[in-house]
Amino acid sequence: MFMRKSGFVFILCILFVWAVSCVGEKYLRPYTPGVYCDEEAFNDHKNLWDGSSVKNYTYTLCYDSFPPQNYTVAVTVSDGSVSEWVLKKYSGKEEITEEEKKEFESFLEDNKDFLLIESVYELFSACISEAYNKYTEYSDCYYSSFDFSFSEEVPFISYCKNTSLLMKEDVDGNGGYVEIQIKDFKPQ
Repeated sequence: MFMRKSGFVFILCILFVWAVSCVGEKYLRPYTPGVYCDEEAFNDHKNLWDGSSVKNYTYTLCYDSFPPQNYTVAVTVSDGSVSEWVLKKYSGKEEITEEEKKEFESFLEDNKDFLLIESVYELFSACISEAYNKYTEYSDCYYSSFDFSFSEEVPFISYCKNTSLLMKEDVDGNGGYVEIQIKDFKPQ
């Protein structure tokens, strides 16, 4: 009888140790690891834009991301280059201080081409490539999802968002997103 009790207690102890060791898993997985992207549709619409002859246009770019950065800019493009831009919102505020405007101008000094529609496509092409590279490296714990809204009219895309997460414990800066909306697009 004593052997049965001690054997039962031994099995309970093993089960307890096993259960406790599984609680502290190496990875946290709120999502199923993988890259979720309609890459074919994205590339088809990117190719439509690349093949278009639109070099003069106006539109509003709404950019939001984490780590936090968000702004809304009215953009004018002439002969394929940004000729004018007006900052409409910055950090979610419509009342923009001179300091905030200078900060944004400083950002655009070397990055004005970022406001071109082709740069939106290039940014998300790079995000897709990076997502597959990260997933190759961390296939058991990397998640990346892409959402797009396409149309059959220029600029062929009106919304894109990439959310990524490296699901490892004790990793700082392991997740984020980039979200872009293209509004009021008008070819000139």
